[in-house]
Amino acid sequence: MTVVEQTIYKELGKCVSVARGMGLDLEEDEGMGIWEKEMRRRVWWQLMMFDQQISENMGRLPIIPPGTYACKPPSEADESVFGPTATAIPKPPETAKGYNTTYFASKCQLLTIIKTLSFAQLEEGVTLELARQLDARLSNWRTALPAQYKIDFREKPEDTMFPDLDIVDVQACDLHIMANVFLLRLWLPF
Repeated sequence: MTVVEQTIYKELGKCVSVARGMGLDLEEDEGMGIWEKEMRRRVWWQLMMFDQQISENMGRLPIIPPGTYACKPPSEADESVFGPTATAIPKPPETAKGYNTTYFASKCQLLTIIKTLSFAQLEEGVTLELARQLDARLSNWRTALPAQYKIDFREKPEDTMFPDLDIVDVQACDLHIMANVFLLRLWLPF
């Protein structure tokens, strides 16, 4: 492992320790408004995403193992009206491409499926039955994705995404790449 990789991994560990010290890994209910709770969830889940990606890329165990946190995934929210005085989380319109957290919430939902398995289970191999169950969960996740993040793989890529490539197309690709990498790791032993 290079010095840069060691530094990144150590700094991530420090961030996770500070976040745990602040209780971001817990689902706090007392004395907080809905906006503050949601912001805490977003910070924690972003750390979990960094942990998952960095650990996977470096071939290391995740710093945040499955089952060691109680923080719920963040919600989809219309950021144009959601703020510190909010009493409820406003859902974004179905076709919204603006200020909302649909992409982040979808990525967190995917991470909950990925975190079902520990790193050790993926390395040792899983049973065929468990692989099928997780594959089905991923399929259900893809089906439940908002329309703007669905990709029909039967169409030609240029018909689906080009020439008007925008940020939502890039986000859709990121979600599907993350899901497919997990599927490859899941099914590779078979």
